[in-house]
Amino acid sequence: MNWRRLGSRAISEVQSAAQGALGPRNGFRVLMYHAIGTPADRDTRGLYSIPPSLFTEHMRYLTNFKVCPVHEIAANNVSGNELRVALTFDDGYRDNLYEAAPVLSALNLPFSIFISTGFTQSAHPSFLSPAEIKQLAGMPNATIGTHGSTHTPLTKCSKGALRNELGDSRKYLEDLLGRRVDKMSYPFGAVDQGVRDAVEEAGYVMAFCSRFDINLPGRDPLLLCRTDVLGMDSIRVLKQKLRGAWDWYRWRSHDPASK
Repeated sequence: MNWRRLGSRAISEVQSAAQGALGPRNGFRVLMYHAIGTPADRDTRGLYSIPPSLFTEHMRYLTNFKVCPVHEIAANNVSGNELRVALTFDDGYRDNLYEAAPVLSALNLPFSIFISTGFTQSAHPSFLSPAEIKQLAGMPNATIGTHGSTHTPLTKCSKGALRNELGDSRKYLEDLLGRRVDKMSYPFGAVDQGVRDAVEEAGYVMAFCSRFDINLPGRDPLLLCRTDVLGMDSIRVLKQKLRGAWDWYRWRSHDPASK
């Protein structure tokens, strides 16, 4: 870490977090998962696939918290007086249906899955098929959103390509499901003010980046933060992330909400 780029407040927070002194933090914490048991696409270090047994442990532990659907954030229900948790899954792996959904349903935990529709349209065996997306969408606690068409960093797209990424993926899912799709997550967390404004213009009401932090009152609903959960995260590490002891990670990247 380049300490010279951090202010004194940030350095103090990093040091406190490292000592376990930070937290618990109240607000809306959105957890970000990817694959459950399946090797994640292009994940050479094996960070983004969590074993099904460990995932089940995580979900059982989360029943101790108020786990909410993501639309409660859009309803401006972020509060600094309590901790709420939301569950999200990026990319659209088939194991989200066969490994994650049964556990989530049994525990009555709401969840959101953001799908890169190009994987589905190419019939990639690791990703959800159209029929499987419809099956997931029919579950009472499930929300389906987009993750772009081609899993391309949106900040690298031309204006025309950006419109296609946002519009094509949304239209595909809306045509498939016969319902409005107005939530998304940014591929690779890549977002700047221009991308954010294009997302708003495209009609989305909520979008998630990959900045490691909790959401406090007043957070832009198109630049919501998430807490990354990795495949090797034990229950102990999950507890730390929930209470805010890893939130110093946010200082490693620029906040897209900053002007």
